[in-house]
Order: sequence, then C-alpha cells, then structure tokens
Amino acid sequence: MASYRSNYENGAKELDEIIFMPEVKPIGALFFRLCYAGRIRKGDVWHEHRCEQIVEFEDGKIVRIEHLDLPGEAESLHAFYQKAGLAQ
Repeated sequence: MASYRSNYENGAKELDEIIFMPEVKPIGALFFRLCYAGRIRKGDVWHEHRCEQIVEFEDGKIVRIEHLDLPGEAESLHAFYQKAGLAQ
C-alpha cells in the first residue's frame, strides 16, 4: 500500500490534475478485480492510463494486491511524460 501512496504523492507534485475512475468487480468471495482508469494532465497535455489489480481480502483486510499492466499502457504513459516535459 505504501508504494501506491508514494506514487500518488509524487504524481500530485508533478501533475496539474489527476482524476480517478475505478470500477470494482467481484471475482470470488475474497477476490476483487479493480479496473482502474486515471486521467492525468500537465499543462494542456492529457493522458488516460488504465491498469488492473486483483485484490485479495482476509478477515476484512487487504492481504495481497497483484498489479496487472495492460498491453501498451506503460509505453503510452512514458510517451505522455516525455510530451509533457516530465522526467520519468
């Protein structure tokens, strides 16, 4: 969880706008698929990033998060950072 918090805090320092658009889909009694879309902006440059996580719960607490990169998303995000003039 700390890495997700750190990524958000770092992004909030560099970006002008961050919009979260999550969707949660149950895939079992203790597992959920978080379909995440986020719109980010620096100046007049926008990017929509998508990824997914499989989240596992035990006793009401998150015990595991598996991050799933979607094809082409990492490259697209990198291109946004270059176009917006941000180091990554």
